[in-house]
Amino acid sequence: MASCEDLPGILHVSSLNKVLLGVLRGLGYEGGLRRREEWRYRRFMSGLKEVVGVLRGLDYALFKFRKPVLHVSVDIDVLINDE
Repeated sequence: MASCEDLPGILHVSSLNKVLLGVLRGLGYEGGLRRREEWRYRRFMSGLKEVVGVLRGLDYALFKFRKPVLHVSVDIDVLINDE
């Protein structure tokens, strides 16, 4: 089990790996850092919805999108069949 001394390092590493929101939710943290990550997640999902709308009618796949841990990505990877 991690100690309170480990928390800054855990938060730093989870941020680098784009899983900070999942960690903060798991810890039950409700401060400003969590609110910022929740906002970033909503913004990402909104952008994803917009991209999927533009791709309507095309044969595409979202690449590296499904992960076993909640994550907030900085980009949307799309593969489009060019046939």
